[in-house]
Formats: sequence, structure tokens, C-alpha cells
Amino acid sequence: MVRNTPAEKGWPSIAEIENFRTGMVPPERPVPIPLRQGVKLVLKEPRFYPLALWFFCNAGTFFAFGGLWAGPYFMDVYGLSKPETGAILSMIAWTMIAGSPLMAIASDNLFHSRKKTIIFCTICLAALFIFLRLYPSGLPIPLLYAIIIIFTAFSACTMVVAFTTLKELYPVQIAGTSIAIGNFFPFFGGAVYMAVLGKILDGMGRSTEGGYPVEGYITVLTFLAVSSVLQLICALNLKETFPEKEFKTARHSKKFQQAK
Repeated sequence: MVRNTPAEKGWPSIAEIENFRTGMVPPERPVPIPLRQGVKLVLKEPRFYPLALWFFCNAGTFFAFGGLWAGPYFMDVYGLSKPETGAILSMIAWTMIAGSPLMAIASDNLFHSRKKTIIFCTICLAALFIFLRLYPSGLPIPLLYAIIIIFTAFSACTMVVAFTTLKELYPVQIAGTSIAIGNFFPFFGGAVYMAVLGKILDGMGRSTEGGYPVEGYITVLTFLAVSSVLQLICALNLKETFPEKEFKTARHSKKFQQAK
């Protein structure tokens, strides 16, 4: 199912689009950019840093809550067994499988925007944690399934669009360099957030049953709600990289058709 070139799909090549957009004939092959120069280009781009911080907070939230502390939260606060908790958390994997391609489709065909997609998802994520902060316990079990699905869709699945944004910020010659540098921040965020949430819970002490009290999780949810708001500020400062207008103009222009 994988195609080698856009032409096999009936689309113009990247070189043809650039030729139409700039009015200049591009080289047959992009001029390579050395690694050192590529790193400098990535780090000199001001819009890289809001995206990097968004990655840090988003993945930190996903790894720390979905990957570590959501399980103890459900067992300590809701009294669920390990199998019951595992069934709820399995929704993370299923949602990532189904939600990641759907998020890409939404970005291309619904929002027609990378930035708007990320902003919408971040708003939903912030709203979810504000809701959990207000109602940290007593929710029906079926709603916990929905919460994990929503959480995964608007955190992990959104990273598909964010990585595309990261790639589109730069020339194609340094796509690997930009993604490699950006990929540091999600894992760094996960390491930091896991430790921070653990410190918060340890600071509240354990209950007589051995788990953490609901007050500790309320503090954790407050931290994640504030973090989501910080993510939203970052999302609002992202650069729009969606190329659809340029692509459609190039594809349907008489000048382009004559060039083909």
C-alpha cells in the first residue's frame, strides 16, 4: 500500500510545487545540509521552542498519568482490583491504534490546520483534567473508561500532528535532524513528570490501607490541569505549517497544468 512518490497518487512532486510557488527551477535533488548546520537551523527557529515545551508537557502528562499513576489512582480512590484497572487502562492502547490515524485525517480534512487541531485537542485535555480535579472520586466506572479514551485521544494521538508540525517547520533536508532534536522533549517530560507526581504523592503520605489518599491525587490532578493550560499557551503560539492552500493552488492552477 505504500507509494514511493506523490506522483503515484496523482499529486505533483515536492520539486514541482516548489517550482510553482517560488517561480524558480529547483535543483533535481535538494542540496544536503550538514548535521552541524542543521542543528543550528533547528535551534535558531523561535517557533521551535513553544512546540518543544508543548511536547514536554504533553508527553509528560501522558507517560506520568496514563503510563504510571492512573492505575494506582483507580485502585486507591475507587477501590478497583488490578484486573479491573487493567481493563480500563487497556483503552490507552486501543485508542492510540484507532485515534492516531483519525487525528491525522482530522488535521488534513476537518480542521485543514495543524495548529487548530493541536489547540482543540489541548483545550479538551485541559477541560478533562479540570473536570477530574472537580470530581476526583465517585464517578461511575463506565465513565472512567471514557475518561481514559478521551485522555489518550487528546494527548498521545495529538502527537502525530505535532511531529508533522515539527517536520514542516524546516527544509526537508533536515527533517531527520529536527525530529531527532524534538524527540528529546517528550521523553524528558515523561521522566520529569513521573518523578514530580511521585514526589507530590509521597509528600501527602500513605493511608492506613497502604495506598495514597484522595487528597494526594487531587494535588496531582491540579498539577496536571495547570500543566494542560501551559500546553494551551504553547499551542496558541505555534506556527501554522499546514500546506493545503499552497498544494491546492499548485495542483489546480493552469500554469501548473501547463508545466506538467
